[in-house]
Amino acid sequence: MSFLKNITFTTIILCIFFCASLNVLAQSDVKKLEKKKEQLNEELKLTNQLLKETSSERKNSLNELTILEEQLTTREELLKTLKKQVVLVDDNIVRLQKDIEVKKKELEAEKKEYAKMINYAYRSRGSNSLLVFLLASESFNDAYRRLRYIKEYNDYRVNQVGKIQAQTDSVEAKINTLNEEKIEKENLAKEEEITKDKLLKEKKIKSVIVFDLQQKESELEDELDQKQVALSSLESEITSIIEAALKKKKAEEVAAEKAAIAAKRKAEKAAKKSKKSTPPKPAEVAKKTPEVDKLSTSFASNKGKLPWPVSQGIITGKFGTSEHSSVSNVKINNTGIDISTKKNSEVRAVFDGEVTNIIFSPVFQNAIIVKHGNYFSVYSNLKTVSVSKGEQIKTKQVIGTVSTAAGKTEVHFEIWKETTKLNPAYWLAKR
Repeated sequence: MSFLKNITFTTIILCIFFCASLNVLAQSDVKKLEKKKEQLNEELKLTNQLLKETSSERKNSLNELTILEEQLTTREELLKTLKKQVVLVDDNIVRLQKDIEVKKKELEAEKKEYAKMINYAYRSRGSNSLLVFLLASESFNDAYRRLRYIKEYNDYRVNQVGKIQAQTDSVEAKINTLNEEKIEKENLAKEEEITKDKLLKEKKIKSVIVFDLQQKESELEDELDQKQVALSSLESEITSIIEAALKKKKAEEVAAEKAAIAAKRKAEKAAKKSKKSTPPKPAEVAKKTPEVDKLSTSFASNKGKLPWPVSQGIITGKFGTSEHSSVSNVKINNTGIDISTKKNSEVRAVFDGEVTNIIFSPVFQNAIIVKHGNYFSVYSNLKTVSVSKGEQIKTKQVIGTVSTAAGKTEVHFEIWKETTKLNPAYWLAKR
């Protein structure tokens, strides 16, 4: 019998623990979804502003379509998030309803138990039952025990009142929470409906833009050809600069090594000439720029954690060769990524480094190349520059502002490891 009681007690404890764990997990999911919803709404605010800026200068451009597609993707993600929130709220409502039923039953049981005590006390009110109970004691100790029993019984009655009040408060609190959850569900349903309407309108706008762009495909091809020429020109400049920097670095290492060997030989000759019994300690061969290796390692360890080159922006040009999702025969080979941002936005360095070069072209405007050991970050399409060649700069230091042309405000960003181009999207922190 004792064994069965232990099993029952253990089962109850496990059930309580399991339910509590589910509640904690549910609350955690709610917070995550709420945070994600806030983030998506911030992204939608940005894309809305970018669309206004773009459309005000140039109607139905390829850049406008790209931003709109990004907005549609974000809007669809928001819709999914809202649906998940509704499911969680529904689960909470069901759980609260069950909890309220359990609490009501417990409250009813407590009230019945208390009613019995009150009924007993009422029937005994006219008698001297308690006094008789005490006088019937056989000894002082027996009387003391009976007195303690009476006190404990009275305390129990007081405790029952407290328990009933606590149970009542608990039921009321859960009912209030349930009502709040129902209101939250109604709000989410409205928000979901509004999001669906906006999504539908944006898809219609996209259809109009796509149709318009398809009518002027040759014009788009010319525009993208110009961009490709700009990218090729920039890539050629960067390659030359990086190769020159690597060549200089190699020459410095060779020169340092030769100087160390010459110093060693000189020391050996001097030792022989003076006929010293113990040769002097040989000069150390210069290490290959240890500070460069250290900076390279530090930069590499921050892959996926680098700050964005602008405080607010969306990727509207992907790395590598790609064709537009909505307009056929529109392809481009991108050596980095393009980040659309607000007008006059500041451009920031993504890591500590040295400004190796600042170049200008009417095609890609100002471009800044920053060296991080064996890695290089490149920022082009800059209207202004606020650093100089050879300057040591810090992470997030402002290096210039973004240029706006043909309705586009975007910074072109690249990352190289020596002469190898890398996908910058993999290096920037997730938003």
